[in-house]
Amino acid sequence: MLENGWTLNEIENTDLNELMKLYAFRDAVKEFEELKFLDEHTMF
Repeated sequence: MLENGWTLNEIENTDLNELMKLYAFRDAVKEFEELKFLDEHTMF
């Protein structure tokens, strides 16, 4: 999280459940974009 620009204070003050939601959402968006890219650039 620190590599994403968060400070230690922000991390400590953020609810763990909220952090997990943020990470799950970010991962889902990344996965969706990769799938969309493959769909657009793959020919069957």
